[in-house]
Amino acid sequence: MSNSRPDFRATSGKKLSPLLIPLLIASWLLASLMLLNSYQSSVSNFRDSAFQQSEEHTSALLELQKTLVQAKLHEMQRALQAITHLIENPGLDNQQLLQALYARKHPSPEILAIILLNNEGETEAFSRPGENPSLGDREYFTWHLNNPESGQFYLSPPLQARHPEQFPFVALSKAITDDEGQLSYVLAMAIDLKMLAEDLSGLVSANGHTTVLAHQSGEIYFRMPWFEDAVTQQSPVIADHQGELAQSHLTRIASPFDGHTRQIAYGRVGTTPLVVFISENLEPTLAAIDDYQQKQALRWGLAFLIATLLFAGLAGLIRSRHKNLQQLLESEERYRLAKEAANIGVWDLNPLTGELTWDQQLWQQLGYSQPEFKLTKQSWLDSIHPEDLDRVIEITSRKIQECQPFEIEYRSRTSQGSWLWLLGKGQVIAWNERGHSTRVLGTSQIIEDRKQTEQQLQEQAEALKASNEELEQFAYVASHDLRQPLRMIRSYVELLNKRLAGQLNEETNQFMTFINEGAQRMDNMLVSLLEYSRVGRKGEPISEQNLRQLAAEALSYLQPQIKESQAKIEFQGQWPEQLPTSRNEIVRLFQNLLNNALKYQPPGQQPQVLLTASKQGQHWQVSIQDNGIGIAKDQQDRLFKVFQRLHTRQEYEGTGIGLAICRKIVERHGGEIWLESEGKGQGTCMHFTLATNLD
Repeated sequence: MSNSRPDFRATSGKKLSPLLIPLLIASWLLASLMLLNSYQSSVSNFRDSAFQQSEEHTSALLELQKTLVQAKLHEMQRALQAITHLIENPGLDNQQLLQALYARKHPSPEILAIILLNNEGETEAFSRPGENPSLGDREYFTWHLNNPESGQFYLSPPLQARHPEQFPFVALSKAITDDEGQLSYVLAMAIDLKMLAEDLSGLVSANGHTTVLAHQSGEIYFRMPWFEDAVTQQSPVIADHQGELAQSHLTRIASPFDGHTRQIAYGRVGTTPLVVFISENLEPTLAAIDDYQQKQALRWGLAFLIATLLFAGLAGLIRSRHKNLQQLLESEERYRLAKEAANIGVWDLNPLTGELTWDQQLWQQLGYSQPEFKLTKQSWLDSIHPEDLDRVIEITSRKIQECQPFEIEYRSRTSQGSWLWLLGKGQVIAWNERGHSTRVLGTSQIIEDRKQTEQQLQEQAEALKASNEELEQFAYVASHDLRQPLRMIRSYVELLNKRLAGQLNEETNQFMTFINEGAQRMDNMLVSLLEYSRVGRKGEPISEQNLRQLAAEALSYLQPQIKESQAKIEFQGQWPEQLPTSRNEIVRLFQNLLNNALKYQPPGQQPQVLLTASKQGQHWQVSIQDNGIGIAKDQQDRLFKVFQRLHTRQEYEGTGIGLAICRKIVERHGGEIWLESEGKGQGTCMHFTLATNLD
């Protein structure tokens, strides 16, 4: 079977993934630009709409104000025209003319004075009693003097009265000519600017509108709400105006009077030199625009943040997918290399049809360079060693039926006809609607070397077991049989002491004592060695025991030492009520350890011993803490070896094999034994563990 084809989806995904991040970044930039454009368009449209509304409003007010100004001007012109008819009446003397002027001025409080000047500039009549100012130099006279045939009314720029109060006014004048068109008189009307302003201020509202009336030369007549300093000032709008003044213009400036930004509509009143201004305070509008801009900035900023988070999330997912894909490809490559290096073959089985496929590695395991026969489940079973066949069929059938993973070791026939040990592993990965397995995937690995090693280890283990049994038997026989000659030596030494009593000198008696004590020590050592060899041999079978009761039994055997030393013994912790042990061996373990705790004490000190038990995973741990002489750290490793002593026999009795017996008992029960001591005079704590399950 040929090697598997490369995964086109993985390959194409590997090529496509690096392009997705730049594409996503470009999409994010495009979306950001669209959001920015939408934000700017929204703010711009709102601003334009607000300004357009203000412009339309001020333009409408401008037309109304121009109408009012023009009506007022016509009213003044009619009044001058009526007075002109009186003056041209030859039957009217000066006194009657003055009365007529007084009568015309009285109902119009905005008229400061009505003046009649002759062609020499001398005052012929003045409507203010008691006053006769020289006005021949005024512009409203000189203009008519220079233009006697114009037939037009003349409206002067703002003027200051030649009066102690110096109030501002504007003069409207008309030339009166004779039959030959020569200038006879100039009739002028002085109009109070403040009262005129109040008369024309009906359009000024509390919402920030103002109106200004100016001369086309730029001089301001008045500003309403009234601002006295504005009179005769130059209008910055007219000063900056380019081209001819038309009927209507729009602009926005910072007002020189209050500093507010204003929307201004201004235009010329008909053919007169008057220019009307209507302005609206834009501060509320600008505040509304700023508020809208902030709200839109928050809204679109939130949209941008959400879009950024979405794109970042997508980028993270893409990067994670790319990383996972890269790791998958690398993992597949490592798996392929590892499979080839470990010589692991892969197989695929359909249990319902018996269809079976192998990879090239599995064919090579059996010595085939290419497929040699048709693969089916039966052809695979035919290649299995007859001694393994039933076991293989039973395990695979049961595990496949239960949809459980399985692992089997069996021998298979190679292309040369020899038998090869294989390790087969399988797992059901697909089922039909009835729950029957439809696909099983598994591996095959050569374990020939391992099986040979296992065989060698088994043979070595059996040989070692036999050797240990022989050594234990030898130790038992030697320790048992050597005791008889020792007993004879001790018996005859005692007979010699009795028969030769009084005949031996002091040195000879000492020699006899040395012989007797040496034989006794040898006998004790043989007894200890005998006990050591008996651990695990011909002992009681393992059974469930109460561990604390076994410790109490060991203490009962030590009652003489306990009473003599007045030792204090305490139990703590949770002790197991049932633990699989050999009763006699565990009692011997406790007896040895407790005896050491009582024995290795400073002279005259009361022994204090604490026994503690606790569960540690799959073991029970017992600790025996004493207040004895302690053990130097550099000597602790020697204690669990046979015939190892740290003290002379004159200091403490013993054979040096007790802890070795304890270690053997503990290891037989699946545990460990160790000690802790801070050094001499610091006491000792012996720890050992016993397994909860000895199977």
